[in-house]
Amino acid sequence: MSDSGPPTRGGGRPATIDAGDIIAAGRALGMRDLSLSAVAARLGVTPAALYRHVDGRWGLERLVGESLLADLDLADDPQAGVEAHLVGFAAQLRAFVLEHPGLAAYLQTSFPRGSSGAALLMSEVAALEHRGYDTAAALVLANATAALTIGLAAGEDHRAAAGQENMTRQEENAVRIVAEHPALGEGFARIPRATSGVYDHLIITAAIGGLVAAAPVGRPVEEVIADLSRRGGLLPTAARTAGGGGGPVAAAEPVVGVEPGAGVEPAVGVEPAVGVEPATGTGPGAGDEPGVGAEPGTGAEPATGGGPVAAAESATGAGSGNAAAEVR
Repeated sequence: MSDSGPPTRGGGRPATIDAGDIIAAGRALGMRDLSLSAVAARLGVTPAALYRHVDGRWGLERLVGESLLADLDLADDPQAGVEAHLVGFAAQLRAFVLEHPGLAAYLQTSFPRGSSGAALLMSEVAALEHRGYDTAAALVLANATAALTIGLAAGEDHRAAAGQENMTRQEENAVRIVAEHPALGEGFARIPRATSGVYDHLIITAAIGGLVAAAPVGRPVEEVIADLSRRGGLLPTAARTAGGGGGPVAAAEPVVGVEPGAGVEPAVGVEPAVGVEPATGTGPGAGDEPGVGAEPGTGAEPATGGGPVAAAESATGAGSGNAAAEVR
């Protein structure tokens, strides 16, 4: 679509728009700056004209967000083991999300929200089924890996939105506080420095290792959830002592509609992020404010950048698993 102005008919009347026009305008704006008013202004129509094609703000986000997700084509080496495959899946997902500012918040609100998200989930479940998992266990591993990855990417996206110069100052201040702390400084000096990309990769690799150890091929998903619930203290003391599998676990159904990173631990019943919550992005805001809901990570910044290691910017080159996507 030309940038010379809104499409017009003869006589200067605004041209009729369709869903394709809305998608093109929304993708040009980006998910972070997406709003009904911004898309309408770009198309030269009133926001009310968009309601013929989308169901308000949520419908607009879904239309544009699913269009973006349709571009994600996951590579998979059929010979790779479970851990290497999941690390590669996470690396590709993280890279794609970071290429589209604001997409992390869209994915955190609810997943899947449309056909492209469902196709992405089905693709990953099929890859895990190929490696011997049943559908339920594959959903658990896919959802947990995606939730952690999206949460870490949301933290990166939040820092990018705040501006490089501002975040550099904040990171330098965080490093100084820890380095000069009488109880923490000595230990901090021994930690290898890493970029945020390498730090995220290491956290994801460690978490995936724990997930695969807890849910090996062939272990019933009900047993996995019950075991993690006992270890995580979600069951009453008596039940943990007796090894019972009832109680709150029954409420933690590993369903497709779990909201990754929205305060409910996806699929496995405990947080898969090594003690760090995977970024709760709020839903789409009221009215017509720019961006996808609130800024991802508003409040407690999600996962990355919280530790002094990620604040330093000299890469260690450490990495593990399937290098299907470059760690940035």
